[in-house]
Amino acid sequence: MSEALFVSLGNSLVMSVAEHVDRNTGIITYTVKGKRLSGSVTVHPRYENKEETIPSRIFLTSDSCKYKTKNKLDDILTINGIKIDCWKTIDLEGKEERSCIYRVNRLGSYGWDSLPDATRTSAHKILDALANLWSKRNDVAELIHAAARANASERLEEEQTTARALTEQLHTVRAALAASEERAACYRKLQQEHQAQSLAA
Repeated sequence: MSEALFVSLGNSLVMSVAEHVDRNTGIITYTVKGKRLSGSVTVHPRYENKEETIPSRIFLTSDSCKYKTKNKLDDILTINGIKIDCWKTIDLEGKEERSCIYRVNRLGSYGWDSLPDATRTSAHKILDALANLWSKRNDVAELIHAAARANASERLEEEQTTARALTEQLHTVRAALAASEERAACYRKLQQEHQAQSLAA
């Protein structure tokens, strides 16, 4: 865990941020603390689609699911006493694409309407501040390539599955094409016989 930094959230609010970098996966876990604020957020380099071989987005998340599976919500992002599940996808130029923020309770269920606007706003500010902190790193390219390497086996398996499916489709199409050409040849012969019979008549 690195030495904590202090990051402004605006309106005289400041949070301390300590980070843990996993060089094998490119994932950073930020542990945040502040006035009525604690918990952690992870930042993952992320693919936009199957066609990409190198991630082009980052995905910030409070990872509440891993806490719920362990039946432990103590370390989840907590703002104003409310445990928060949140995520945000941002492209590498800093443009937000998608986000979701909601409350998590001890039963693992979610509440949308019960989350106060001030808490939701604070969550957005925290995610934006961490995304900005991540974007200013001098090892961003290394983190992205680490994520690509870490995901290579899984994505290779997906591509091989896709290739097998496409090969089967190709065999099916080729068989259908051959059958179609055979029928066309038959119809062509019948057509010629009909034309010849019509001329003879």
